[in-house]
Amino acid sequence: NERTRIEEALIKSETQFKNLSQEFNALLNAIPDGLTLLSSDLKVLWANQNSAALLGIKDEDMTGQYCYMLWHKSTGPCEICPVKQAFLTGNVESGTVRTADGRLWDLRAVPIRNENGEVIKAIEVARDVTQQRRLEEQLLHSQKLEAVGQLAGGVAHEFNNILTAIINNVYLAQKSIERNGTGNDHLVRILKLSNNAAVIARELLAFSRKQYVELAPLKLNDAVRDTESLLKNFISEDIEIRVHMTGKEPTVMADRHQLEQVIINLATNARDAMAGGGTLTIETDIIEMDEQFVATHGFGSPGMYAVLSVKDTGPGISGDIRQKIFEPFFTTKEVGKGTGLGLSIVYGIITQNNGHIDVFSGPKEGTTFRVFLPEIRASVKKEKLPAPVLLTGNGESILLAEDEASVRLSIKSVLEQFGYRVVEAVNGNDALEKFRDNEEAIDLLIIDVIMPHMNGIETYEEIKKISPHIKAVFISGYTSDIVRNSKLHENALPFISKPVYPETLLLKIRELLNK
Repeated sequence: NERTRIEEALIKSETQFKNLSQEFNALLNAIPDGLTLLSSDLKVLWANQNSAALLGIKDEDMTGQYCYMLWHKSTGPCEICPVKQAFLTGNVESGTVRTADGRLWDLRAVPIRNENGEVIKAIEVARDVTQQRRLEEQLLHSQKLEAVGQLAGGVAHEFNNILTAIINNVYLAQKSIERNGTGNDHLVRILKLSNNAAVIARELLAFSRKQYVELAPLKLNDAVRDTESLLKNFISEDIEIRVHMTGKEPTVMADRHQLEQVIINLATNARDAMAGGGTLTIETDIIEMDEQFVATHGFGSPGMYAVLSVKDTGPGISGDIRQKIFEPFFTTKEVGKGTGLGLSIVYGIITQNNGHIDVFSGPKEGTTFRVFLPEIRASVKKEKLPAPVLLTGNGESILLAEDEASVRLSIKSVLEQFGYRVVEAVNGNDALEKFRDNEEAIDLLIIDVIMPHMNGIETYEEIKKISPHIKAVFISGYTSDIVRNSKLHENALPFISKPVYPETLLLKIRELLNK
């Protein structure tokens, strides 16, 4: 009958409405953002499950509560509130707010009107963007360092060319004075200052993350032990040095000199932070970075890491300064007391070695720097002392290809002083022609990696077509990415980075010629 049909239709309609309501609620709960329906006095009328999960409570516990009490633990509405603004303007409003726990939220408020066009409710969409903003800041910071790093790399290259010429000429003058029996104090000082300048150039390249490095398996504990004795030379007696090393002996792939530089720079920074004395603690450990660690800290990828920690008991670093400490030339020290390059150099070295560095600090809490380097499973070779080698030549002929005139002339003078005959070339094409003219006489090549017209590797490969067994030494003051692109690593060719020290070059030449 008609009544039965109406009842069935009503039951069917109610079932459909119930199913639709369940599906709609499931859809709202599936959205990863926090969704809340708010009244004009900012009370929660409804909330999805993710909104409650973000607060760590149940969704039913949110109903009837003021949103500012739930999110901000405040007794009144926030000054900047998109929901409050939406009720006032009747428009969709948005903004970013920070809650008491330090989290950042992107908020979007959508007004809901009645049949008279009055705003009676609002839907708020809340998204936790704390991690996203942290990653964005890290990216901007990295890009800024990369830009300055490009400049530093270029400056260091030109600097190294000048230093090579200075060092070689001073070395020759020093040897001449020694033979004549006269004093050479001024030259010793100049040579020492040149060496100091070379250290600055290496630091600039380390900061720019493009220093030529020789990576090898290295025990982290050994690097700390070797550096510990050096630290005692410049850490004052009112600072106690404590070293705690893990018994697990972590091994990393790193450049020994760079890693020691990291330890010294961090220790120096700690020393300067404890003007009235304190405790410097250096520790090593092995940790496993899991997904939760990466998400919490905003860096790294899952795996095993060797950890180097350098702690001080100084006054600590405030939050605004902590955000700038890895920036180049930023320093809190007085003029003349520091360049502000120390921590940016550390940052560059660690990044170049596929690692990460973070800092924990606060006013009156001291400071802890932690360096994370990927742990590897490899044996570490013990270094053998080389047998003494005479540096003098026996009249061998060397083809020297270098486009920088001052560098070329200084190296030529050193080689001739030590008994070699030198054929000069100003670029790659010139070197190829000079070799063809002196093919039978040339015993060895010294080639700058980067030259106009034809680079060092291309020149070497062309000469090898003429003389397949010719020996060569490559030199360069350019950054390691250019050097790597020139295939020096793939071919394991002898390489010396500028500034070129005379005895280093002479030793390498004798090693090759004696084979």
